[in-house]
Amino acid sequence: MRKVAVLCAGHTRFMFNSPKTQIELLAEAAMDAIGGSSLKPRDVHQAIFCGNVLGGFTEGQIMVQSYFADDIGCWNVPANRYEGACALATMAIRDAFMWVASGFYDIVLAGGVEKATSMGTSLATRTFAMGGDSRYEYPAGSPSPVFLACWLICTQNNTTSLLPSLKNKWPSSPFNRTITARRIPTLNSGKK
Repeated sequence: MRKVAVLCAGHTRFMFNSPKTQIELLAEAAMDAIGGSSLKPRDVHQAIFCGNVLGGFTEGQIMVQSYFADDIGCWNVPANRYEGACALATMAIRDAFMWVASGFYDIVLAGGVEKATSMGTSLATRTFAMGGDSRYEYPAGSPSPVFLACWLICTQNNTTSLLPSLKNKWPSSPFNRTITARRIPTLNSGKK
């Protein structure tokens, strides 16, 4: 594999319910990155990797990658969309790295966009829950933010003592399975 470089990164202003569409937000961040790398949109002619999960719910637009490519002047460029819940842009960047490292592509544009605040709390909670296991997690009332909070608490306390209480609270959940206790290192402990 050959070495890969990220030439530049771009982002938009974080705000509650931006008046811009997801495509406009992604185009703004992409043009920031393209301009900062001294490239032009025409230089991105091999591939675009775009992370977006909730576009269909927030704006009724699930093919954001194609319209985004057109919006920034990358016509006829293959554009893929990645759905990975909170890791959607990371997945897009990972694949961009792999394709460039393999030598198949030389220049790839990768990023992601979500605009969940425009949905309101009820729909946002329901759509985020769709990223979990619909057989166990959502019916038990434990969408991904709950699991993240539990992980953070376990990590903070450097223990798995929270798991038995979760097992008792949600008897129909995956926590009701046999749990092997193991030590979870804190983020800054350096231990594995």
